[in-house]
Amino acid sequence: MWGAETQQKFGASQVAIVGAHTGLAAEVAKNIALAGVGRLVLATCGGPGAAATPAPGNFLARAGQAGDPGRGAAAACAKVLAEMNPMIQLEHCEAASCGELFESRRLEGCKLVIHVSPSTAELAEADALCRRSGRSFIGACVSGPSGFYFVDFGEHRFTDKVPSPEGLKVAQKTTQYVPLEEALRAPWTKMGRKANKLPCVVQVLHAVESGHGRVPGEEDYELCLKCRDTVAEAAGVDPASVPDVLFRDILEREEMPAVAAIVGGELAQDALKWISKKGAPANNFFSFNVFDGQGQIDRLAL
Repeated sequence: MWGAETQQKFGASQVAIVGAHTGLAAEVAKNIALAGVGRLVLATCGGPGAAATPAPGNFLARAGQAGDPGRGAAAACAKVLAEMNPMIQLEHCEAASCGELFESRRLEGCKLVIHVSPSTAELAEADALCRRSGRSFIGACVSGPSGFYFVDFGEHRFTDKVPSPEGLKVAQKTTQYVPLEEALRAPWTKMGRKANKLPCVVQVLHAVESGHGRVPGEEDYELCLKCRDTVAEAAGVDPASVPDVLFRDILEREEMPAVAAIVGGELAQDALKWISKKGAPANNFFSFNVFDGQGQIDRLAL
């Protein structure tokens, strides 16, 4: 369905997915593996708990641990993916931290890293490490009924169809991406009136995490609202424009499988666009909430 040239690019590609214990990572891995990538590295970082215990929505790990509950989440996912696509080279690994993972040789050859984590600090660190090592990056999270992913492909060249007097023609294009750390500091005043408000929520969560050294949870709801008010007032924006309910939703921290499937499907499509160099990937923030059923792309930059 992709065409011979594109399928060859898929077969020659090497992709790493970090956070393999999550349901979102399982959705992304399934889609990428079935597309026929050549090598897929599944990794967990954060210690034995993340490595051993998959999220409830990780259908790959749950199936892979059947009969062998001691098998790690990444290894369990790899076992099932190998049955789905025997042609793919599958590897799995564990690391105590994001930094340790990148310092090792486990991701060698992988030019695209997809990192799933509720920690914006961890995602920003992974993006910075990818930039320093010449890799492209997608960071993502699904929490409650909300999900998002952020794309940083550096300078990305691709082909796309553009209108011409003779009809649609294929043209070469180049687009620039910004680091996640910059996007997390993008002023709210630069966001359009119709921009999705989830990126603003993620910025507030990042500020709370940076100030308190932990990923915010349900117990931090009031703290997040106070931080939202401070950021909004400094920007001259009505705090009510970023509704309280968005914080209550995302602080649930339990992945909703339906949201993981939708966000994972969109993310995988952008990963495959990066591999094929055909079509414009999202630039740079994709947001989705199950209650309005809308997926939206907004560009955050200073």
